Amino acid sequence: MNLTQRNVLAVLCLALPAAAALSSCTDGDGTSSSSSSTGGASSSSSTGGTCASEGPNVAAPTQAGSVENHTADFGCYTSAAALGPSKTVNVHGCVKIFGVGNSVGPNLKLAVYGGDQNPGPAPVGDTPRHGTVDIQSNVPTTQCEDGGSYSITGLPTNKPLIFKSYDTQTGANKLAVDTYQYNVVIRDDRHKLPDGRYEFEANMIYVGTYTAIPSFVGVTIEDSSNIANGKGRAAIAGEVRDCNQRSVAGATVGGSCVDRRAKLTYFNGNTEDPKPDATRSFSNLDGLFAVVNAKAYEADTVGNVTQVGFEHELEGKVKLADGTVVSAGKMKIWAFPDSVTIFSPQGLAPTEDNPTTGSSSAPHVSSSAAAGSSSAAAVSSSAGTASSAAPASSSAAASSTGTASSAAPASSAAPASSASSAAGTSSSG
Repeated sequence: MNLTQRNVLAVLCLALPAAAALSSCTDGDGTSSSSSSTGGASSSSSTGGTCASEGPNVAAPTQAGSVENHTADFGCYTSAAALGPSKTVNVHGCVKIFGVGNSVGPNLKLAVYGGDQNPGPAPVGDTPRHGTVDIQSNVPTTQCEDGGSYSITGLPTNKPLIFKSYDTQTGANKLAVDTYQYNVVIRDDRHKLPDGRYEFEANMIYVGTYTAIPSFVGVTIEDSSNIANGKGRAAIAGEVRDCNQRSVAGATVGGSCVDRRAKLTYFNGNTEDPKPDATRSFSNLDGLFAVVNAKAYEADTVGNVTQVGFEHELEGKVKLADGTVVSAGKMKIWAFPDSVTIFSPQGLAPTEDNPTTGSSSAPHVSSSAAAGSSSAAAVSSSAGTASSAAPASSSAAASSTGTASSAAPASSAAPASSASSAAGTSSSG
């Protein structure tokens, strides 16, 4: 099913009622905690402000991974897709807004980072390698459902990128929280239109949705009422997918440092109305998961912030039909105060090797558009908002300055594949 018709950010908002604690590590206040885990992740300990774990703690799946109404393709979990040499292209797309208002406003921007960069705010973050452009508002809704689009020149194909959408306003005027889409991969077989242009949908979540996440089981995103103080925690959402971009049931997800204050949940499998399922310790047919109140900064023993942002390593695991347990994708991702990070495991990162004739590797890696929409919906659902996950049209054509024009094509923003919409490779998508 097409992820652009689902709500991943909405899932984050729904996540809290059924969330289960993940592995433990140093809390945001610099103190060490420990907890047992449920919901698919094993526990770990921490000392001296650093997680003791060498990598993600992921419970072994107990049932074989599966895809609804299809034979699952897990080939890219063990053999990376060969996409061929990278080339430089111009990319445009609609911007999907999740949250109260559901309309793109002014003062929003999109920055594109290399997959190896830190996309965080200054001074800790890197300068975006591939530039920053304005998100165009007042685009006709017949072209972009939420009235916003972007266009940017000179992006590389077949390489992992990070899309960061954000609001330049601060304080009470801030309309949207920072949203990080990991492992965006622009591909000929996913995003190239018949006329030669490339199209990819970006995602963003509004402050109204983020701060409305309900405080079920005594847990909400800490400091979400003050998104400007640099001390809030974060949300992470994603979807485990097979090599043909289809949602995987039976997968487990875990992290290297998700402390006792964070919560992990899987969902009920209802893509029209995703809700957390407290009884699940592995993904449902929707493949969705969410981590709410994730650690997003380092602090000393008295609570003073010593580092804005925290690097997590997340991983999904799937059990094959022969009983072998394999990684569904693993990646280091950053979480920042009062932000949403989208990470969707979908096998190994692609290579720039030339594809083998007749190889099935081409469809193995997808973009983040769909995964982003799905994860975004998770957040919106949790906050009680109802949003459709993807626009029906694409964004404006690229201009020479890299900003979007008001005319957008009528094609879909997340093109592509037969079974579902795009997701990230070894991370989100």
